[in-house]
Amino acid sequence: MNELKKVFDNRKLAESTKNTYQLNYNKLVDELEQPIIKSSPSEIKKAIDFMSENPNTRWSMYSVPILIYNSHNMNPDKLINFREQLRKERKIKTAENLVYKFHHLPTMSHLKNKLNELFREKEYRKYIINFLLMSYGLRNKDLNLFITDDINKVDHKNNWIYVSEFLVEMYISDYKTSFKYGRKNISITSRKAKKALQSMTNQYLLTKQNGVRIHATSLNRFITKRTIDNLSESDIFKIIISTIRKRTNFRSLIKQFSEYRGTDVGTILQYYLPSSGEKAFTEV
Repeated sequence: MNELKKVFDNRKLAESTKNTYQLNYNKLVDELEQPIIKSSPSEIKKAIDFMSENPNTRWSMYSVPILIYNSHNMNPDKLINFREQLRKERKIKTAENLVYKFHHLPTMSHLKNKLNELFREKEYRKYIINFLLMSYGLRNKDLNLFITDDINKVDHKNNWIYVSEFLVEMYISDYKTSFKYGRKNISITSRKAKKALQSMTNQYLLTKQNGVRIHATSLNRFITKRTIDNLSESDIFKIIISTIRKRTNFRSLIKQFSEYRGTDVGTILQYYLPSSGEKAFTEV
């Protein structure tokens, strides 16, 4: 345990990252039956290969032993090389999963019909969660929003929606790639969204029935339980990209969603569009 603590003490890591590292560390040490600093790179590779056939899972498992080797002045080059050997496998696996998803995910029309049902049934919290994911391609963390009609209650370091009589503005400062893209400012013009938001002012969007705010580590499970067909935010974004790629203004639309999400266009093309998408982008 102390070998991982040394990593935590020497690095500034988000709590969610620490939790992931701790979980992966526990699994790996259980398989090795000894501390990582007493394990050779070959032993670590053998353990990781045995634990999962998924190249993405194996790739992520290497992060902990590499960090621990570095923290204890041990040479991590072999571990890094083992991880790099997975790069091609990961690309193939990602492409296969993407093609499968595009053939099995619901259509945007289906999502919009379900969204309208949520509004008619006055399920406003679910409506706003799905509306924001579908309209702007946001990530789960972006939805950790405070909704207010009082500008004095705003915390500019966090995420919030200001609802006034004339406008609705969303400001997102706490999100995955904020260090690169800075604060996101999005104007919401939907009348339905405005009505739904007006029913939830001066509270957090992601709260339990008793009003307790959802912890950051539980956002994914909380949101997915409330999305249409229990889709992940990643799947909803794939549906968005699948829909807009058929439009003549695809190039400008994908740039717009790149800004909304805080993700560069190249990443979207690689992870959210089948291989044919890159050609479509370059030809527009």
